[in-house]
Amino acid sequence: MEQQRKKLRKARSYWVCPWLARRKLFGQWERLIHELARKDKSSCKNFLRVDRDLFMDILNKIGQFGPCIMKKCTFWREPLKPGLRLALTLRYLATGDNF
Repeated sequence: MEQQRKKLRKARSYWVCPWLARRKLFGQWERLIHELARKDKSSCKNFLRVDRDLFMDILNKIGQFGPCIMKKCTFWREPLKPGLRLALTLRYLATGDNF
């Protein structure tokens, strides 16, 4: 009887998957975007569809509305950084790619 219960137990679900928790170390924002911005400005413009200066200008304008649009950091997970959210939005609007 006990063995049947163990077999029927639902698989443990996570609020944040372990591999997503490592996003800070191996994510696209942490690696690719910073590398492109430092070394290859034309590739950065091609990837984001705006040049680095315009990207930073948009990010600064978004930052002025900080408390209104920023998500709060909770005990369970950290929100995405504003720069990452902007980069994802620009990339999605330019190409339609999902991440």
